[in-house]
Amino acid sequence: MRSRYYCCLLLRVVMAVSQDHVGCLEDAITEMNDLRNEVGDGGDISLYSPDVDDIHDCGKETMECFQKELSVLDFEFDGTRKRKQNISKLISQLNDNIEHIISHLNATRGCRQCEIYHEESASIFFTNLEASLQYQNRHICPALWN
Repeated sequence: MRSRYYCCLLLRVVMAVSQDHVGCLEDAITEMNDLRNEVGDGGDISLYSPDVDDIHDCGKETMECFQKELSVLDFEFDGTRKRKQNISKLISQLNDNIEHIISHLNATRGCRQCEIYHEESASIFFTNLEASLQYQNRHICPALWN
């Protein structure tokens, strides 16, 4: 009877760990998509948008750039008071998750500064951010569980 209890308990723990491992940045990706939906096309807002290719060699710097530009988006977004508050909340939550990602990355020499990237529309910015978050989800998350 006791061994059956421990077997079931062990199975539950393994399942919980596996679920966390598969999408450890799932919250960040969800928040990013919620923010993208709330912002829409972003009007005439332009944001420095890191190239997706740079995430491989300059992960920390790239994620820091996205984080800075989210703050720019928060400042420049023009909408109703309620919508602006919702966007500010989503940006704050997403930036907290990005900060967590950054804490697991090492700085790399020779990476571009954020202002060197092209200014892009909000939709392109979010597309590149999503690709970067998915890349980090595939590469950082397994390392956290080893």
